[in-house]
Amino acid sequence: AVYALLQEELCKLQTVHANVHALCVKAGITCGAMSESDRLSWTSKNIDAADSQVLAQIIAVGALPNLIGLSLHDTRIGDVGMRSLSEAFSMGGLAQLLSLELACNEIGDAGMSALFDAISTGALARLEQLGLTDTQISDECLKSLAEAISTGTLAQLKYLALASAVLFGDAGLSALANAFAKGALPSLKTLWIVNGISHNALELGQLKAISQARGILLLRRIDDWH
Repeated sequence: AVYALLQEELCKLQTVHANVHALCVKAGITCGAMSESDRLSWTSKNIDAADSQVLAQIIAVGALPNLIGLSLHDTRIGDVGMRSLSEAFSMGGLAQLLSLELACNEIGDAGMSALFDAISTGALARLEQLGLTDTQISDECLKSLAEAISTGTLAQLKYLALASAVLFGDAGLSALANAFAKGALPSLKTLWIVNGISHNALELGQLKAISQARGILLLRRIDDWH
């Protein structure tokens, strides 16, 4: 019985090892180099939900102690992958992270809600940059973000980029403006909001006024970024 149990555990470890090795091959990095890296930029590496679950396991056990920058720009993590990563964040696996880039991913309400839940716990308290452009940010997503930052988390955040394929409207914009008015994100220097719809002048004016009063640079067009 003991031998059978050990064999089972060994098989599990072998599976984990194989999955981690496969992830490193796809990302173009050795396992040793990954564990020592302070930044991982996996832009357009075709990282999918299954790969994200493997990465989440690595994060959860604290195997990336030096990592301060993680970019999963233009990958395929989706809601499932985002939930897995968010659970790992909530466990404190990347408490030292300063920059998180998730642009150009089909992450919807379910994935974003999981991320914002992790943020609200203070698990990413040292974050200075958060990139969420070209994700599926809806009004509900933006409201969830507003609730998360209203708890006082992300006090060190200096840069926040938002844009949407499923466009957010005035309700989300109003929630964000109200959070700012109450002092959320006290260190924020740049807010980049780009989408393809015109907001109510009152809502946009409120955000502009609050941003100006707090010295936040508000970028509203793609051209502003260049």
